[in-house]
Amino acid sequence: MSSNPPPDDVRRHFNLIVLDGIFWTLSTSFIEYGTVLPALAHRLTGSAVLVGVIACALPLGWQWPQLLIAGQVEKRPLKMRAYKLGAAINVVAMTAAIALLLTGEAIPPRLLFWAIVVLLWLAMSGVGVLAVPWMDISSKVVPGRILPRLFAFRRLYGGFLGIGAGFLVNFILSQRSGLDFPRNYGVLFLLCGLTAALAFLTFMQVREPVGAVARRPRSLVAHLRLGPSLMRADPNYRRQFRLNLCLGLATMCMPMLMPFALERLGAEAAVSGVFVSAT
Repeated sequence: MSSNPPPDDVRRHFNLIVLDGIFWTLSTSFIEYGTVLPALAHRLTGSAVLVGVIACALPLGWQWPQLLIAGQVEKRPLKMRAYKLGAAINVVAMTAAIALLLTGEAIPPRLLFWAIVVLLWLAMSGVGVLAVPWMDISSKVVPGRILPRLFAFRRLYGGFLGIGAGFLVNFILSQRSGLDFPRNYGVLFLLCGLTAALAFLTFMQVREPVGAVARRPRSLVAHLRLGPSLMRADPNYRRQFRLNLCLGLATMCMPMLMPFALERLGAEAAVSGVFVSAT
């Protein structure tokens, strides 16, 4: 593992990873899981329960592959191949979802809904695969002392563009765009897929150094046991866990706001763009 990368390489990789984060944040804004996707689910099914299903498809898909991929990644001195695999899974699944929404007006709504749920789950499973090598590569090419600044810039600049994306979401879902349902959501998925692809291509420009390989890679059971031991040993990890838990509990009602606005307040689906800009 390179402990003192040249300053020019650090600057280059810092800028690439920030740009990658900007594209990724913008990408997720177009199909924001707490606003845009619940509006789509409500239009297809009218069921509050199924709104919750589509809102869970993204975070669940993102998390489960990391348990399986971690042991495989730590065996390899170069992790970029695993990153490319995850990116490919995401692109293929998103392409299929885009095609369904752009041409799916004749598909029964419930069938279209479940097809989109499965494809979103697959797409985010791809992100779960690439998340582990992404973290490993980023920590190798950017010194730890400036990682907080890197994550702050990714969120700051990506968040500003996300506000603009909300206005675009509002226009595409409104009657002013001239797009019928579900083509309007197909266009949003297309914008999401294109900006996600830009994020993946940007990160692939990182020149990954050869890293240390674990002599005895951990098994899946060992990885599962590691979590509680880290919780006991690392107070910062405990604080982060509690923070994530509280944030999750505080925002778990978010996907239900759109159905409430649509059913009880008479709002149009385009208002989800306002929520995207606000959040």
